[in-house]
Amino acid sequence: MKKSTIISLIMLLCLVLIVGSIIKLIDSTNKYHKSQEELEALYQQPCQYSSKEITGNTENGTQLISCFVEYPDEITREDDKYYIVEDICGQFTQQFIENMSLVQIRVTEPTNNENDNLCKYSISDAENIIISLSYSNIEETKKSEADAGNRVETIAQIPMSNFIIKNPDGIIQSINLILSESKVISIKQSGEQFDNDKKIDTAMSIAKEINNYK
Repeated sequence: MKKSTIISLIMLLCLVLIVGSIIKLIDSTNKYHKSQEELEALYQQPCQYSSKEITGNTENGTQLISCFVEYPDEITREDDKYYIVEDICGQFTQQFIENMSLVQIRVTEPTNNENDNLCKYSISDAENIIISLSYSNIEETKKSEADAGNRVETIAQIPMSNFIIKNPDGIIQSINLILSESKVISIKQSGEQFDNDKKIDTAMSIAKEINNYK
């Protein structure tokens, strides 16, 4: 085979590889933008995926399109999971809760006490959502609620281990998402618009976003 023919074949092969790489890059870019658009379409008011400065932390967190904020990983932990932290208002942002509940929130305020870390999202004077993080014995909590005359149930549709507390009339008082044996996110919703179905819908939306966290 002539040297010129070999060179031509090599150049043709290089051209094919370059064109293939360009096509792959364009396809990846299109998929990325499509994925971004599809994600944004899931939320009422999507946020920009971006680095988020966190007060009192030397590292930035990550604001997701849902407006939930992933706090930086801690090198002391043995796994690579992201964790739900005590700063509930900072992690479960107002925009995030609005996206999950599909209601407009007027005021967001943290309320921490000795046992729980809470964030209150006020819709009106008579309507609010309270998200709290507590460290407690789950079985003891269930027993205590049952002893008080409340009903303790599980909702199969929620994509996390959970238990709900209903009063004797069957009205949901709280929906509890289990992060570990002793770590629970509790969701309480009060007001006329929050019937049992609405409460479950909101909890399901939140669970879909945090079911891989600990």
